[in-house]
Amino acid sequence: EAGSGLVAGTVPAFEEMVRVYLDKKEGVLLERDLSAISQLTILGNRILTQTEQSGGYGYSRDTYSIGGKDERTFGDIRSLADLRYFPMLTILTITHQNGLDLSSLRELPKESCLQKMQSLTLSACRVTDLSPLSVCSALQNLQLQYEPIEDLSPLTGMGNLTSLGVSEIRAFRSKTH
Repeated sequence: EAGSGLVAGTVPAFEEMVRVYLDKKEGVLLERDLSAISQLTILGNRILTQTEQSGGYGYSRDTYSIGGKDERTFGDIRSLADLRYFPMLTILTITHQNGLDLSSLRELPKESCLQKMQSLTLSACRVTDLSPLSVCSALQNLQLQYEPIEDLSPLTGMGNLTSLGVSEIRAFRSKTH
């Protein structure tokens, strides 16, 4: 039954996206199911399947496109606390969320994906504070687009960060959805 998989407190929309991604509509989502995932691409309320990722997708400030179909729906993910269930995650892309708060990263256990995540893309998620990213010790690539961020200084202590892409981070602040 839906809702009985990920540990209590998991965002229902996130669990549903994971179920679709794994093609596991029913039953408990097991640790081995989630530990096999090394890459997640979340656009709005969808996690792209491997086929969708290879078939092409794109995003801009106001829309995202999957297989040539444009969407304007923003997602419901507010926290990244559920990353605790993805210990092998190395690449994460999240776009079009209505106020993603990164502070939950500070509460994740050391053995979570924080020690392995190498690439993170945040686009149109309304992220305002980057300081929680300091716990992502393996992060090498960070892409920020359409975010109302004014202070990049929290990134200065990230010794492994070798690639930083920043696009229209203040411009998004004046746009409301």
